[in-house]
Amino acid sequence: MNRVRTILHNGKNITVVDLSNGSEEEILATLKLAAGTISRQPPKSVRILTDVTNSNYTRPVSEAIKAFSASNTPYVHASAVVGIDGIRYVLLQAVIVLTKREIKAFPNQTAALNFLASV
Repeated sequence: MNRVRTILHNGKNITVVDLSNGSEEEILATLKLAAGTISRQPPKSVRILTDVTNSNYTRPVSEAIKAFSASNTPYVHASAVVGIDGIRYVLLQAVIVLTKREIKAFPNQTAALNFLASV
């Protein structure tokens, strides 16, 4: 399964980072791959949709997500996330504070994709 991919939605390229249902190892590997993909793009050009639905939440995952988000900030035009609940909401708030970015949470991928394509 390709967990990092770029799709075209309403005429806009959107990078999907799929952490859903991922084990700690899968999430860490996906974040590494996504960081490489995003860092090759022009500054302030990337629209990112991150899906954290039912992802494995551990301390290493939390730290990796924070590091990933901070490192890709120069490349990000807009960010959306789906699958936020419970402890994942706390992590999202920490990432927002750390990166000083607006990261919008959505109930499903369609809503998130529509938002990203509109900005």
